[in-house]
Amino acid sequence: MVRSPRLLALFAALFLTANFSPAQGVILYRTGDPGANNTAPGPLFPHEGWDYQGSWGGFLGTPIAPHFFISAAHIGQAGGTTFTLQNVNYTVLRGFYDPQSDLVIWQVAQTFPVFAPLYPRQDQVGQGTVDIGRGTQRGAPYSLSNQLLGWLWGPADGVKRWGENSFSNAFQYQTNWDLLYATFDQSGLMEGVHSFEW
Repeated sequence: MVRSPRLLALFAALFLTANFSPAQGVILYRTGDPGANNTAPGPLFPHEGWDYQGSWGGFLGTPIAPHFFISAAHIGQAGGTTFTLQNVNYTVLRGFYDPQSDLVIWQVAQTFPVFAPLYPRQDQVGQGTVDIGRGTQRGAPYSLSNQLLGWLWGPADGVKRWGENSFSNAFQYQTNWDLLYATFDQSGLMEGVHSFEW
């Protein structure tokens, strides 16, 4: 199967719709407050993708077509046979795994009212992202030689949160298979993300 040059880049960034990506957990630099960033980002991020995130068990999935959503393969069929988007349940029929990535596309019986559009350009490097995740609070600080390197995972609470990041590089992994690269440092972003795991 021939992949489009930016297809994996899109999936690696997890379904850029004007630059957002779902994650398992979002850890913020500016605060450890578990109530921070748990509602839609608002007018500063008009295309952030918050409404494209559905509940898939204790995780998130993103509708990408009228009858399909995508999630991380390592979480398996986390939601059993039900995917929930905007308080509506959808019956999951089957999954299509990509053997060369940690992604799976799930088919549902009903039709999604909305789904994340594909990012149409190839200008992701330098673009900001909104990373959306569900999972854990920020835990204890982690330091080495008196330098703060980040935080450990805190208590799992399943709360959906968001943070900012940006793409710092794009490179070709294989022919017709590009990857996007983002570091998880504050980089001057007010809502900078320390880490996420999808």
